[in-house]
Amino acid sequence: MQVPSIRQLFIALDIDKSKSLSATAKHFPMSQSAISQSVKRLEEIVGHELFQRTSSGVLLMNWGAFFCLVVSVLSIDCNSFRLYWMNQKNIILR
Repeated sequence: MQVPSIRQLFIALDIDKSKSLSATAKHFPMSQSAISQSVKRLEEIVGHELFQRTSSGVLLMNWGAFFCLVVSVLSIDCNSFRLYWMNQKNIILR
């Protein structure tokens, strides 16, 4: 079973925000074609089309909206846990 990489997850979130593969490519040290390939691999792993490519940008499909919402919530939870853990380590070390 393949699992998406953290980079693929953040690329998906960035595309959701920017609605553009080229804008996302500017935020990551990757070419636009590499971003497109990463999304294609992510969609293969998930088993659903997440984004619809159009001449004017990228549209979120229903699965894409659900996927980005879940990834966003998990990202917030992970960041909250990281901040909590760092705070606990500081309290213990004092």
